[in-house]
Amino acid sequence: MDFTQVAEVFDSFVGVASPGAAIEIRTHGKVLFRRAGGLTGIAEAGRNQFGEPVFDGPDLDRGTLVGEHTSFDLASLTKPLSTALLVALACDDGDLSLDETLGSFDFLGVPPARAGVSIRDLLLHRSGLVAWLPFAQKLVPSHGVEVCGSETARAECVLMAMNSAPGGRAGRDVVYSDVGYVLLGIILEQLFGCTLPELFDERVAGPLGLSGTRFMPAVPVRGSVDQGCRDIAATAYCPLRDRVMCGEVHDDNAWLLGGAAGHAGLFSNVVETATMVDLWIEAIEGRSELLSSKTARVFALEDFGEPGVRRTPAFDRPAPSGSNAGDLCPAGTVGHLGFTGTSFWFDRDSGVSIVLLTNRTNPFVNGRQAEIKMMRRAVYDASWKALS
Repeated sequence: MDFTQVAEVFDSFVGVASPGAAIEIRTHGKVLFRRAGGLTGIAEAGRNQFGEPVFDGPDLDRGTLVGEHTSFDLASLTKPLSTALLVALACDDGDLSLDETLGSFDFLGVPPARAGVSIRDLLLHRSGLVAWLPFAQKLVPSHGVEVCGSETARAECVLMAMNSAPGGRAGRDVVYSDVGYVLLGIILEQLFGCTLPELFDERVAGPLGLSGTRFMPAVPVRGSVDQGCRDIAATAYCPLRDRVMCGEVHDDNAWLLGGAAGHAGLFSNVVETATMVDLWIEAIEGRSELLSSKTARVFALEDFGEPGVRRTPAFDRPAPSGSNAGDLCPAGTVGHLGFTGTSFWFDRDSGVSIVLLTNRTNPFVNGRQAEIKMMRRAVYDASWKALS
């Protein structure tokens, strides 16, 4: 297999679609191709007359280069690689059932209209919950930053979610919902009596030997881009926190929940992200000691929904046309995208996986949206072609 074109396409987008990026292609755990390039972030150059940040241009001579061990904010890759995986492990052990309903969890205070929503519904984004709620924007101004990571934050998020207007018909309409995954994270914490980082470390990171994959606390631990944040890719400037995110989760609601939530918060590098994807592949094929093939196949192989919005309990399916997975992806492809510019796809039939991590939101949250889709499609298509 020749990955020359993959390298050329990848290099052509680094610095254009994202300050930095890393890619890894594997088959059944064997690394076929790995490449990294660009910058971990663009430094703030000062403030304008309105107090808004002004940024330097990408300067390879001044910046820190992305490498294979650079940690990225995985954003919504947290859903399949942490939350859905932890739910699957709990189902494997008999601690949880996909048919268990919200009404069975007393601590949620579920109104009758939502009592019949199941764990499966939450995973499949057909819970009837809205896509997003401004948890942080409501609670931080009224309670101060001290509320981050507190039980008050969790309780208020649950209360707001339970009393929010319907986002669709429960059990029927697919509405991609961060709110549903926030609830899944809180359910896992209550079920096992520990935090999500503790549960992830015990059930996933520890057994897989992941030393560079973790949830970050709700306060910056590495400093800003220009203060030595050298092993973590920066994301966007956040008005609520008045700083560029570097070493803390970009998502405001995950920040409110202490840096770790069911929908976002996990950080990892391209190597260890590929290892977590491999866990799913190994389990599907019956080669994993952590997760049974029976459960993995339910989470990864059972398709639901209508054409164009099909998904499995853990993964997205590529759209019929214009998919971020490219036009050449095999029929058995599943994966997920992350808002910060992260993504992965794997073929359930061949065991091939492709992980592409970028920090396209740095330094502005809505930057490079068209460019990152172009990059994803081009890089994934070049990869599928090289693998064929």
